Amino acid sequence: MFVGLLFVLVAFLYAGCEETNSLGFPVGEKKIQTIFLDTFTVKTSTILLDSISTSATRRILVGEYSDATFGKTKSSSYFQVGSQNTLSWTPQPAAVFDSVTLILKYDKYFYGDTTQVQNLVVNELSESIVYRTSSASENYSYFFSGGLFNHSEIKAFPSPIGSINYKPNPMSGNKIAIRLADQKGKDWLAIAQGENKTQIFSANFLDIFKGIKLSTPSTNGAVVGFVADSTVMRIYYSESDAYGTLAQKHFDFKLYNPGLQFNQINSDKTGTPLQNLVIRSAVPSEQTNNETFVQGGAGILTKIEFPNFKYLTSNNQKFMILSAQLVVTPINPLDGKKKLPANLGLLLVNKANIPTNTMAADFDQTKIQNSLLRYSQGNTLVTGEDREFNRSTQYTFSITQYMDALINGQPDLSSSLLLVTPINDFIGSVTQLRIGNGTNQSSKVTLQIYLSRLN
Repeated sequence: MFVGLLFVLVAFLYAGCEETNSLGFPVGEKKIQTIFLDTFTVKTSTILLDSISTSATRRILVGEYSDATFGKTKSSSYFQVGSQNTLSWTPQPAAVFDSVTLILKYDKYFYGDTTQVQNLVVNELSESIVYRTSSASENYSYFFSGGLFNHSEIKAFPSPIGSINYKPNPMSGNKIAIRLADQKGKDWLAIAQGENKTQIFSANFLDIFKGIKLSTPSTNGAVVGFVADSTVMRIYYSESDAYGTLAQKHFDFKLYNPGLQFNQINSDKTGTPLQNLVIRSAVPSEQTNNETFVQGGAGILTKIEFPNFKYLTSNNQKFMILSAQLVVTPINPLDGKKKLPANLGLLLVNKANIPTNTMAADFDQTKIQNSLLRYSQGNTLVTGEDREFNRSTQYTFSITQYMDALINGQPDLSSSLLLVTPINDFIGSVTQLRIGNGTNQSSKVTLQIYLSRLN
């Protein structure tokens, strides 16, 4: 995206015709001039990462939704249930099995249309979930540091052990229960009643039951989040109390090893503006309907470049950056089903379009760049999205130190950044964002700079 032209920038620098103010501070016989620029060239494009780690997010993410821009996005989740407390489970020899269920608790995240009835399917894994450790040569990306990834897949037995049709109610924070095939629960109850339960319910348990795949068949509904740490496989059974009366009891097999729980997130972009995305290749906004994109889970990011920053120091001109703000005005979906991200962050990126680290906040290296979504209400900036009147909504980043280092030639500093949803959200959600390049709409990315010319 190009906001303004190079000759306009040069004219500002030499003539100071945008907004020039002599501060009256003498430097020899000259004065420092303060110049405001908001027509600095900003170029945007979209990139696709090869893989991102989606393990240990503590969110089970499952479901599917479709739209004309991002195509079909589907998430399935894999996890183990374990035997941390099974040795304390001592059902009576005469205990009678009742049922076994998988219980999931909403974590209040969703993306898409929750008014549609969806189907959740549970399959038993046929192979073990194994943590992948990246070699030194592979550990090249901020999102690729070992674990399990959005494209990882673990084999499962084809026949489901349970399913449910449900209409998601994610904001309730309630739980849903999926009835599972009785035989698995009967087998485990029998083990607990037997003499060799110590051996089976300890080291060998994951050989008996390797884990669960939770998925949904093709449907245009919503991707819904559940609390991984609250997920249990619960066995209900009955046994007699001291008076011979049957009483129902239960035992929970809880999530085991949260670091091995991961979400597989697939995206089919056929027929969309994103169908020609190639891994780590920047696609200019002009080739994608004058828009760029961000989507968590799928590994889609917006790249922001400042190709003409070097002209600030051409012809022996010397400048000091007083203030630099990056302003991102998104395209507001306004459909009630998809919301704008509550905040965004920035990543550093190398010449191969690989994110290397988060960008530090201005004047505080202990914090990372972060901007809340805000809109103007009179003279006040209000946090959030104006869904009632659709007033101008934007994200604003202070990048003064970065731009100052850029024009002063700091070694190995890239003149490009990546726009990303917050890191935990990017690897643990499918939240999306569209940004125009200002060609046919008000949505755009601008760089606003106050600088002083020192000679």
